[in-house]
Amino acid sequence: LNIKPDVESVVLRTRKMGDKIQPLGMKGRSKTIKRLMIDRKIPKHLRDKIPLLIIDNHVAAIILPDQWIISELFAIEDKHLC
Repeated sequence: LNIKPDVESVVLRTRKMGDKIQPLGMKGRSKTIKRLMIDRKIPKHLRDKIPLLIIDNHVAAIILPDQWIISELFAIEDKHLC
């Protein structure tokens, strides 16, 4: 894992203005949660109800009903761990 073993906070909350994530496969580029939800055609009335996993003030994952969108910052790198 890329995260430090000394994690200070883990929070489950909904989005805030300006929240960003580096989704897997985007090669280090970040995207706002708002833009990601628009691109995925998530209805506007649902966007403020979707939980985000926040670890040390970084969006680690977006928890959608059918999928988790994981940040590259928290991805498992060692294929032997899978």
